[in-house]
Amino acid sequence: MSSPSLIPTFSTAVNTWQCDENDHLNVQFYTEFGHEAQAHLMASLGLGPRAQRASEINLGVAWDHVRYLHEFRVVDAVEVLSAPVEIGERDLTAYHEIRNASDGTVAATMRRRIASDKPWPPPFRARAEAARMTLPANASPRSVGALCPIWCSPMPRARDWLRSAAR
Repeated sequence: MSSPSLIPTFSTAVNTWQCDENDHLNVQFYTEFGHEAQAHLMASLGLGPRAQRASEINLGVAWDHVRYLHEFRVVDAVEVLSAPVEIGERDLTAYHEIRNASDGTVAATMRRRIASDKPWPPPFRARAEAARMTLPANASPRSVGALCPIWCSPMPRARDWLRSAAR
């Protein structure tokens, strides 16, 4: 399923105090941009702070998955575009595309699982389903190797070494 477009949810510029000694944006601020974008995405889908209070719904972040693709530097313009990619009874996975607003380069992607203590209200769920899109390939998790940890490795020497070291 694909939505007509991502929803603009946040914009800013990179400040000097947000950068490391090489003038690159510190990684903690990518997560902050996702946090700000989440609030605006939820509001645009009809579940902003007032609606949360009226519905007595409490939201929390279950996890984030960030892929860093390009660096931001001091004074770069930042824009975040967002959409839901998965909607469950009490959780929603949001996709945030963090871009350089000057040239449209995708600097990072973020998947954020948002958990609710109650089922989603029907009007919110309908809006979220209508805005839902397929996760782009550049935001999918990837691995540099096998997903099997060393202790279940088919390499007998590594497995035997680990067992002997544990004794």
